[in-house]
Amino acid sequence: MSIGTFTERNQRPKDSEVVEALGSSHARWLVLVEHLRTTFGAREDFAFLYGKGYGWALRFRLKGKLLASLFPGRGHFTVQINLSRSQLSQTGALHLHEKAAAAIDAANLYAEGKWIFAPVHNQSDVKDVLRLLGLKTGKMPA
Repeated sequence: MSIGTFTERNQRPKDSEVVEALGSSHARWLVLVEHLRTTFGAREDFAFLYGKGYGWALRFRLKGKLLASLFPGRGHFTVQINLSRSQLSQTGALHLHEKAAAAIDAANLYAEGKWIFAPVHNQSDVKDVLRLLGLKTGKMPA
């Protein structure tokens, strides 16, 4: 099973297809996109990332480094946030919900940290992603 829904490199999805796939999660998608744009001024592009196991994602970069990638799914989406080992040691203080905590636990640990793939199905998941982004950037949400 892939992280995102759109897994064909040669078939870039149209905006309308992404909206249709997201369904009711589209509103949550827009909240995160707007936050990434306004809070961080991140540069964005829609790209095919890492092969068929991941697919097309809306990627945000800050000063040339990955801030987050949003992979559209059917009725939900997944947010990739890469955290360093020092950032990972601080995640306990965030009081994350079960899905975000499970995503952190499930991620492989590398020398540079973990690639977290947090599923977003509801507003609690959005809040967890905002906390993780705050930890990554030092800009904690209000």
